[in-house]
Formats: sequence, C-alpha cells, structure tokens
Amino acid sequence: MIHAYGAESRITLSGKARKIGYMLGTNPTDSIIYDPTVADDSLILDISALTEAFFKGMDKFLDSISNNKSKFNIIKKRLNKLFKFLPQ
Repeated sequence: MIHAYGAESRITLSGKARKIGYMLGTNPTDSIIYDPTVADDSLILDISALTEAFFKGMDKFLDSISNNKSKFNIIKKRLNKLFKFLPQ
C-alpha cells in the first residue's frame, strides 16, 4: 500500500499473492478470515493476532540467539550494517 498507493501490486494483480486486509476487535478464533467463495484473492488478518504472533516470534528468536554464541555473533555483525550506534 505504501509504495503502490493502493491494495493492488504487480504480484497481486498477477495472482501470485493475495491482498491482506486488517481488522481489529474480532473473535479470537477468527484471527485470519479467508473465504474463497467471497474473494479468493484476499484475506483479512486481525491486528491483535498479528501483534501477538510477532512478539512471540521475537521472544523465541532472542532466546535462540542468547543460547548460541555463533548465531549471536552473526546477528551482531548484521545489526552493525543496519544501524549506526552513537557513542554515549
């Protein structure tokens, strides 16, 4: 949406990807709604479920690198390429 100024992109128009709509405050059992009889090119995702899944994934990732020095060193090198750290 940011770069195309709309929900369609080349890959959604070509059928290689689905459009994602977002909702808030739904039934927790319906965190992802996909009904091909209504629209087979899109799905709706609950923002709360997405946020929860993201943070659970981050927690699992951080646990995995904290217990593995070689993974930690790889991540540290990559972060130094992504961010510039200012002296304190």
